[in-house]
Amino acid sequence: MHEHRLAESLEYDIYQFNHDFSCFKFLCENRLLTNPAIHRCFSLARSVVADEKSIIWERLSPNGEGIINDENKLLKASFPDYKCNCLYRVSFWRKNINNYKIADLSSADLIGYLIIKHDDCPSLSTNHFYVFEAVFPKYAHPHNCSYGEKQYQVCFVNKIFEAKGVIFCQQNQIFKCCAHVALFSILSLHEKDEEISFATMNRIANIKIPYTGLNTQAIRKILKHYNVDFYDIDYDETEEYNNNIKNDIPYHKLAYAGIESGGGALIGFSLEKDNNGQVSRHMIPFFGHTFNKDTWVPHADASYFHFSSELMYIPSDSWTSSFIGHDDNFGANFCVPKLYIEKENVNYIVEIFRNGVKYSALQAEVYALQFLYSVINNVDIIDPDFWVAILNDAIRQKKITLRAISLTKDDYFNSLRKNDNFNDENIIDAIYNDWPNVLWMVEFSLPQLFPTNEAKLGEIIMNATEKLTPNQEYNNFLLARLPGAWIFCREENEIPQFSTLPSSVKSYMKNFSAN
Repeated sequence: MHEHRLAESLEYDIYQFNHDFSCFKFLCENRLLTNPAIHRCFSLARSVVADEKSIIWERLSPNGEGIINDENKLLKASFPDYKCNCLYRVSFWRKNINNYKIADLSSADLIGYLIIKHDDCPSLSTNHFYVFEAVFPKYAHPHNCSYGEKQYQVCFVNKIFEAKGVIFCQQNQIFKCCAHVALFSILSLHEKDEEISFATMNRIANIKIPYTGLNTQAIRKILKHYNVDFYDIDYDETEEYNNNIKNDIPYHKLAYAGIESGGGALIGFSLEKDNNGQVSRHMIPFFGHTFNKDTWVPHADASYFHFSSELMYIPSDSWTSSFIGHDDNFGANFCVPKLYIEKENVNYIVEIFRNGVKYSALQAEVYALQFLYSVINNVDIIDPDFWVAILNDAIRQKKITLRAISLTKDDYFNSLRKNDNFNDENIIDAIYNDWPNVLWMVEFSLPQLFPTNEAKLGEIIMNATEKLTPNQEYNNFLLARLPGAWIFCREENEIPQFSTLPSSVKSYMKNFSAN
């Protein structure tokens, strides 16, 4: 698998990427300046602070290896005049490589890389360079959250290194469209037993080349083929029977839900009409978001504008300013303002689940809130506590903050043990073997506590591996944890009965973080 990343180089050159190096001049000399995505890769490398940086420019066999070779063969079979003129692998390093042996470099020295492909097909009027694949880590800012980055093995000058990030790639206007490359980015994060392949996507979707694009049915088939579970809404399909669905389930809620749990999201939207009155569509993959602890919106939304609404909590995405994603037209790792894409233009949204999850984060939040109400209504079973009283008051005022995250039970219990005041190992021992491997954790906090302290008052834990059954939601309930108490539940004649054990943690706790 992944032979295209491990291909040996035919020859290579080294360039010093210092202050005197001009990206514009270099790309122009190599006929690459017209592609903004290639320029973006150079800009991402330029933004890394390092005393001296270098570029290794490798020339690979244009036949390619692995999925590149498969693509070339299929293109040649369909269009006899097609050829791949050249194939380059370009890597960026934190050191002046002239002062080191390449064999002495480590993965820590690698900034990122891109593979550039040149497709030439006169019968289709195609002759251009594009990014077949690139990996660069997210910009290292404390407010940039990306839980889905992955390590990829790549060969540079015949030595294997590891590159960290989320794969970016471009369509080539023959074999793959924007939906193909968006899927490639997201599916690569979830890759299991089968390598992600554009040829496989086209076979599953029964797409002939030159491509005609992927519709929602084709996207669903591809996700299912690779055993990736998801929740999606085709707003065009739902428009006839529910004109309010874009307001009831706005696309940004589902995007945030997929991103926050490390699954990612896909957003498909319509562009403005062109000069011929035609409307094109585009798709972008998202895998991260920015967190702004100073935003005014959640406070004003609850107090000024929607204080009388039926919304019973403040969602944690209220502190999200932008989504982090790729746009194959422009490049990798862009911040897109959360509401920049107008909801009227959004046609399709996909919340990607992490492996094992069977229902959406939005469902988890709704049912967790119901569980929390049930727990608070039985608060007399808990010893009087300052923080429990504060929580109860916040629930009554509809100013409770919820954040849903899917995680493994090992991740959950390990996060408990990191708390300095935690001393309840005996409880973990009693419940560990009975719990499923994948959970929904819905944290609850206060709008003053959540952003500033990055803290919570507790959480509701639910089984994520079984779909929710109407009127039997308590079957998925595993635990509620508040300051001073572990709360368990069993049903008797369809009526929940709560029992508690004292907890060693008496105050608020740090939010879960996968970073």
